[in-house]
Amino acid sequence: MPALIGAATHSRYINLLGQLWLGHGRGGDVELDGIADLEGKRLAYLRGDDALNKAAEAYLAFAGLTWDDVERVDFPGYNAAFDGIISGRADAAITTTVTPAAQRLAASPRGLQWPELPSDDEAGWARMLETAPTFSPMTSRPGRGLTQTSRLPALATLTPLWSATLTWHPTRYAG
Repeated sequence: MPALIGAATHSRYINLLGQLWLGHGRGGDVELDGIADLEGKRLAYLRGDDALNKAAEAYLAFAGLTWDDVERVDFPGYNAAFDGIISGRADAAITTTVTPAAQRLAASPRGLQWPELPSDDEAGWARMLETAPTFSPMTSRPGRGLTQTSRLPALATLTPLWSATLTWHPTRYAG
């Protein structure tokens, strides 16, 4: 039997990141030109979803608003929030353009619209980044309500898509 010579273990951590576009999906019948127009409107708050609620807070901060400036409507989860928009209990919720929830809202009688975060609004981005420093400006990817020609300036965050630790044992046999 050959002898194992110089066995060693090598590990490497792999983390694939994707850029996730976030926006306030809102009923198409809500008269809003920008984020500042959310003032006094009904914004979904997702109980137990700190990450999405922080994104909603960052969007509000872009316009100089806080949760105190909107009517916070609590929902037990993400899908329930969009059911709430469709049924008229809320006006907007944080989401991405490619989720089934955004697709359901777009197909509903209320429709779907997206606010714009102008990339040249330096004060707005400064307020947003103070609230959520991991976000950055980007142009949205096509999705429900957006096409290659109707993209809009929005916010993105790097999101772990897959992580793993790979371990291998290189060996050399004598014999």
